[in-house]
Amino acid sequence: MRQAVVALTGKADWEQAGSTLGLAPQQSRAIALIAEGKPDKQILAQLEISYGTLRTYLSRAFERLGVSGRTELALKVQARVIELRQQKLEGGAS
Repeated sequence: MRQAVVALTGKADWEQAGSTLGLAPQQSRAIALIAEGKPDKQILAQLEISYGTLRTYLSRAFERLGVSGRTELALKVQARVIELRQQKLEGGAS
């Protein structure tokens, strides 16, 4: 189910949504992988980063978006993905 959420929207949508929320592209990629339910080990390998780097990405994203956990973070970015998708369908600008 989790993978379907990211697959339906696309990872590029997650990067765009993250960008509009003030996140770096690599942070957005990590959040998309978290939303897919990937374990840390797989995220580290896929993004070719260290565990410390992942923790830094996440702690900065938590602070920037005012959330306290991974699930809340993924849901906040997912909500932005949906908003942007709706705007595209309605022909509006982001």
